[in-house]
Amino acid sequence: MLFRSTGNDLLRLMQSSDFQEKAVAMGYVAGAIDMGDQIIFCSPNGRVTIGQTRDILQIYLENNPALRHLPADALIIDVFKKLWPCPKRGTAL
Repeated sequence: MLFRSTGNDLLRLMQSSDFQEKAVAMGYVAGAIDMGDQIIFCSPNGRVTIGQTRDILQIYLENNPALRHLPADALIIDVFKKLWPCPKRGTAL
């Protein structure tokens, strides 16, 4: 069985005082962003840093404890779909 990280797992890593755990959280966030950007959500290219995306997610997870049991990847996608929706096809940016 594969382990699937929850929002609780991700928040724990983000809040850790251990550098390696924080790096794991950053890598997880970066991977989810790389996977979904310009396909599922459309971030403002070149203007948003991975640190900013981590901060957005950490604040979201801290402010929504009732959702933290959900899979971390699904929470990340949901946050950025709402924050940066893609324009409908055939429309200008």
